[in-house]
Amino acid sequence: MGKIITERELFGHEKGSFTGAISSSEGKFGVAKGGTIFLDEISTMSERAQVDLLRVLETFRYTRVGGKVEHVAEVRVVCAINCDLLEMSREGKFRENLYYRINIFPIVLPPLRDRLEDIGLLADRFMRAAAERFGRSIRTLSADTVECLAAHRWPGNVRELRNLIEQAVLLARGETLDAELVSSLLFDREAPMTQMVPIAVGTKVAEAERQLAMRTLQALSGDRVAAASALGIDLARLDQILQPTFNVFSNG
Repeated sequence: MGKIITERELFGHEKGSFTGAISSSEGKFGVAKGGTIFLDEISTMSERAQVDLLRVLETFRYTRVGGKVEHVAEVRVVCAINCDLLEMSREGKFRENLYYRINIFPIVLPPLRDRLEDIGLLADRFMRAAAERFGRSIRTLSADTVECLAAHRWPGNVRELRNLIEQAVLLARGETLDAELVSSLLFDREAPMTQMVPIAVGTKVAEAERQLAMRTLQALSGDRVAAASALGIDLARLDQILQPTFNVFSNG
């Protein structure tokens, strides 16, 4: 199952507060004091952590797990989600009062396919970062390559684009990331999606879901974000479905 945000991770803990707590930890709110804390995939937050976060946002104070001293939360909180958090709250999967507390200044980011003008800029940035990380001499992104990228639907949005660019940088020859290579990588991702997944009559629903999720993940080269988007579910649900064999496909 996907990583769940816990109150211990957010607010820290005192030494001896649980088995294995050999030292104290100030938690993310302590580390971010005077700055900004970014909570990604907030839908994965545990019920207890949701309650504690709501209290912090209401009072600007918190205590560490196992502690008695009250600390002041001097941080700006920014949350991100890739699914409908309001719908989750209506279904009882996320605290409604916390949803309205964090939904003060929402910024809705359109999917990448609706921001074609951003694809070239993002691809160039990812290319340069990957070239530096992998020690490659790639320096140029051709106009044909950008056009090829703009024609793709990008179900996995920016993360899928970065995944593909990094893959292309590793496979590229010369100093230019050419359209032919990118086109072939995109074809490898798209073609398997037309395949059927044979499921025998009488197969348990959970097993049918697992088989479909596995084949989708395989078709998208292990890209969990793209697979979740293609299946119409969030990452937490995908990880739950794949739990028996998740480690086989995890790309970190």
